[in-house]
Amino acid sequence: MTRRNVTLALASTLAATLTLFLGGCNGGSGGSGGSPTGGGPLELTFWHTQTGENKTALETLCKRFNDQNGKGITVKPLYQGDYKQLYSKLMAGITARKTPEIAVSYESMVVEYMKAGVVVPLDSYLKGPNGLSKADTDDIFPAFLQTNRYPNFNNQMLSFPFTKSLLVTYVNMDALKRAGIAQPPVTWADFKSAAARLTHPAQGALPAAKGLAIDINASTIDGWILSHGGPLTDSSGAALNGPATLATYQDVHDLVTGGYAYQTTGDTYQADFGAQRAAMVCTSSTQRILFRPLIANRFAWKLVNIPQASPAKPVTILYGANLCIFKTTPAKQDAAWEFFHWLAMKEQAAYWAIHSSYMPLRKSVSAMPEMQAAWKTDPQGKQAFDLIPYAVPEPNVRGWQEVRDQVTDAMQAVISGTKAPAAAVKDLDAAADETLRNKKM
Repeated sequence: MTRRNVTLALASTLAATLTLFLGGCNGGSGGSGGSPTGGGPLELTFWHTQTGENKTALETLCKRFNDQNGKGITVKPLYQGDYKQLYSKLMAGITARKTPEIAVSYESMVVEYMKAGVVVPLDSYLKGPNGLSKADTDDIFPAFLQTNRYPNFNNQMLSFPFTKSLLVTYVNMDALKRAGIAQPPVTWADFKSAAARLTHPAQGALPAAKGLAIDINASTIDGWILSHGGPLTDSSGAALNGPATLATYQDVHDLVTGGYAYQTTGDTYQADFGAQRAAMVCTSSTQRILFRPLIANRFAWKLVNIPQASPAKPVTILYGANLCIFKTTPAKQDAAWEFFHWLAMKEQAAYWAIHSSYMPLRKSVSAMPEMQAAWKTDPQGKQAFDLIPYAVPEPNVRGWQEVRDQVTDAMQAVISGTKAPAAAVKDLDAAADETLRNKKM
């Protein structure tokens, strides 16, 4: 047995053990769908990953809820580090039978919590007396809700949308103009051609530049595969050996070997774009608040969709984590849903979008005067918002987190020249299939 198979086997054994012994580790069960009543004040611990201005905005929202709910509910936000650190702490908490009432988590994390039997399904709340109305549900972008339904668990809603963003292309519009390109590229063929024309040696005050800086990120690669027309999974597991995946890896290979694109390390793509060493970058819409001070009004820039194989059917990847409720007591679980319901209202959705780097949860927020005022100083935020209808979530099946690592490893092999695109894609599909098979419920 290989080291990787040993790891998968141990993970499966641990999950089975947790399910058996910790299925109701804190004594709770599914939600009642109602509101907390009687019983006195309730304090809910909320584990999160936000820092800086986002952290301040989140703490402000929690204070407002605490002051306004009128039911004695207090939500206490506690920073837990980055997502990897939070996940590690939560898994330790599950083992110790001590979890927070609420936590922010990616879908790949939620499926592991659910396998351990410690997550509260939310369907009864959505349909209950304190649920979301049809008008409210219709106002939330469908992909935001879709990603919180889990095929491994009968398509139940196990988490609730919170920090949402999407994959976009950052484009230096002045660089396009200098290269004689009228508009940002839409198709993959035009994207590759633009990257070549945007690549140049030092030009007076401008440094030598490449057309594209590549931050190797699984979500970016997944988005590119989708925009080439391919699926990521099918009924049998991974679907990464098709023409769309091959075209994705081949296009990146061509851009790098042609000298028109390069791989960055860490977050250097942000500084490179700001210093005009790279004319285009594909990354999350949340990054715009980090790009802006680096650009410092030296050039015009815009957010557009990633390049497409079929522009008539545009697509991109949805980013972002969600909120889940852990099994504690029925009263605390009801109180946690009360908080989720409050966060989902238009006023809170607008405040969070304006004071953080994330997208509004609801469509109607765009008509609110405060949102329109915010977009006057953040036009790239509005540009990203307009692309939300094209965003689709990544697979939220068990094992996809491991597949994400395999996707990036394959791209690294292509960029470094270790593997040809066809060999990398063939090996990727085989590895991904094995991972998903071993993670089946």
